[in-house]
Amino acid sequence: MLKRLSALGDRLIVGISSDEFNAAKGKSSFFSYEERADIIESCKYVTKVFPESNWEQKRSDVIKYKADIFAMGDDWEGKFDELKDIC
Repeated sequence: MLKRLSALGDRLIVGISSDEFNAAKGKSSFFSYEERADIIESCKYVTKVFPESNWEQKRSDVIKYKADIFAMGDDWEGKFDELKDIC
């Protein structure tokens, strides 16, 4: 997925849920946020990684990073359609 996304533009910026945000969602991860960020950031297709701390942050991140494309896994289909207006 990262390879395909990187081919759509000149940079790929990836948001990763912080450990605290995962806990608030009732989820946990084998790796800490720092470890997950290091893994994703080491991918040659990724330009930058940043932490996601809450649901509301997505809109401001799209604006902050001047995203032309916003992508998530298909398990989130339809959940962030309002972001189409700003991308």
